[in-house]
Amino acid sequence: MTMRECRTAQGLLSAHLDDELPAALARRVTEHLAICGTCRAERARLAELRALLRSLPERRAPHELVDELREAAERGRRRQRTRRRVGVAAVAVALASGAVAGLDSEPEPAPSQVSMDELVSEHLSVRAVTGEELGP
Repeated sequence: MTMRECRTAQGLLSAHLDDELPAALARRVTEHLAICGTCRAERARLAELRALLRSLPERRAPHELVDELREAAERGRRRQRTRRRVGVAAVAVALASGAVAGLDSEPEPAPSQVSMDELVSEHLSVRAVTGEELGP
């Protein structure tokens, strides 16, 4: 087994235990576990930990904590909406500036066939995944 295969499999073990993987990926993890004792042992350790956690009595979070978490989530949603608006405004300004600047010159050919919507969408999705923040 390569370290990469083991790292990939170990990163999926929890989802594998919870039957949350797509069938093809679950099959690959199962095949890996059949030939890798290290990953099999890690899966067994996770299964034991899972059983121990499930045996603990259920406790409710204090109301104050629940309220704080809800408020934090709402602040996060507001920041995300603000970032999205700022991003759209920046794109609009850039497009408008480019249109005005281009009035006196010959239009340049587009560098690729990718639309601005695709670029903005990809940028926002990458930022959402990486958690990248806008600067001040």
